[in-house]
Amino acid sequence: MEILRNNLRMGRLSKNLSQREVGELAKISANKILKIEKDPSNLRVDDLLEICKVLNLDISEVFTKDIFNVGVRNESYCITFNGK
Repeated sequence: MEILRNNLRMGRLSKNLSQREVGELAKISANKILKIEKDPSNLRVDDLLEICKVLNLDISEVFTKDIFNVGVRNESYCITFNGK
């Protein structure tokens, strides 16, 4: 989760946006953005799509690539859907 967390945080910082501003643009509360940046393990797919759209991040890379070169090791992820 470290790669995902860092990519989302650094994506926000690279755009000079606050958590509140990202939340407003993605229609997600600032508190939820804070929680996602601390621990994205309960991140909903639709929220991730909106955040990536706001930050202009490629969703296929946020899990696997150290986009902002912060020195994080590669990790594996398994995404599950609740059939909503």
